[in-house]
Amino acid sequence: MGTFIAVIALLIAAWQLHLQRKEIEKGNAIEKLSSDLEKLRVAADMIKGEVDLREKIIADKKTKKSIDWDVEVQPHIDMVNKILRPSLMSIQKRIVELYGGELSELKELPKHFYAPRN
Repeated sequence: MGTFIAVIALLIAAWQLHLQRKEIEKGNAIEKLSSDLEKLRVAADMIKGEVDLREKIIADKKTKKSIDWDVEVQPHIDMVNKILRPSLMSIQKRIVELYGGELSELKELPKHFYAPRN
């Protein structure tokens, strides 16, 4: 009888150890997801800052109305429209996906929140 109780206790202890391991794995996965989300947020903030800076440069050059202002501004416009905004869109899409959603779920929002810019 004592052996039977010892075996049952051993099985219960093994099951508890298994549950603890699963809980630790789940905690590690949540911590990694949180870390990934924070990295993506920082990257998005950096890109937003760069877009804001370049848009300010564009606005400043336009107000000065120099002879070749459009030539001076074009590299900034190209950088914003061809590199920065698409990168920002992909980062935002990844953030939404990590939260378990899709951009198609955001269709109720005003279009400029989810539509890619050309």
